[in-house]
Amino acid sequence: MAITTFDTLRFVRTLQESGISDIQAEAISRAFKDAQHESDFATKADIRELRSEIHALDRKIDDKITILDTKIDGKFSSLESKMNMVQWVLLLIVIAIIAPQLKSLF
Repeated sequence: MAITTFDTLRFVRTLQESGISDIQAEAISRAFKDAQHESDFATKADIRELRSEIHALDRKIDDKITILDTKIDGKFSSLESKMNMVQWVLLLIVIAIIAPQLKSLF
C-alpha cells in the first residue's frame, strides 16, 4: 500500500503562522504524521484491484445463475411432461368410469 507524502515542514510553518508555538507545531506535525503512517488508506490501485475482483465474482455468480436457470428449466419441462401424462391418465379413468354410467342411461 502506497503512503501519501506529507510535507511536515510546510505543516509546521502553517501552524506557526496561525500563532501556535514552535514546540507545539512540531508536536502536532509529528502526531499527525504518525497517525497517517498508522492509517491504512486504500490507493487507487487498491480500489482498481478490488473492482476487478468484484467484477470477476459478479461474472461467476452470473454463470452459476445461468446454470441454475438451465437446470430449473429442465426440471420444469420434465415435470410438465409428467403432469400432461397424469392428465391423460386421469381423463381415461374418468371416461372409463363415466362411459358405463352413460351407457346405462341410453
